[in-house]
Amino acid sequence: MASDLTHYRAFLILYLGYRDDHHGIFVQTGGTEKDPRGLLFHVIGNIQSGMDFEMATKTPVGSPMFLSMKQTGWVPRDKLEEVEAVARTISPPGKQYDVSRCLVPKDQIRHCQHWAAEATDALREKGVLTLLAPGESGIAYRCGDGEATREVFVAESA
Repeated sequence: MASDLTHYRAFLILYLGYRDDHHGIFVQTGGTEKDPRGLLFHVIGNIQSGMDFEMATKTPVGSPMFLSMKQTGWVPRDKLEEVEAVARTISPPGKQYDVSRCLVPKDQIRHCQHWAAEATDALREKGVLTLLAPGESGIAYRCGDGEATREVFVAESA
């Protein structure tokens, strides 16, 4: 069974976005319960000009744009470098609009939410990310009244 001694916690993280919330993958490598720190894997840009992959060291709950993050699973400590390698294999969404003219069929538009879901699936398929098992406890952070709160939850079956 995974634990903080052998694994890092992996989260789906949400930041306030212009139209839709921005999604990414956060791997907590340090910090405290109130101030988690780690690596953020996400795409930046927009569908007007295209997006690029970015990996950054972050303290997410301190950001004024932070909304929430919920643990999705565990990354073995010896596979941390593989997170970036696998995430880079997922193509960032490209340019999909020219001003108001859509360049791809509407049902094929990809945003950061799509990239984060595809990257999570790829990490799981490559054995880098183990999802929380049904009944396993996880951690979630939510922003409210200008302060992030930490909660423990129990994973449900898929």
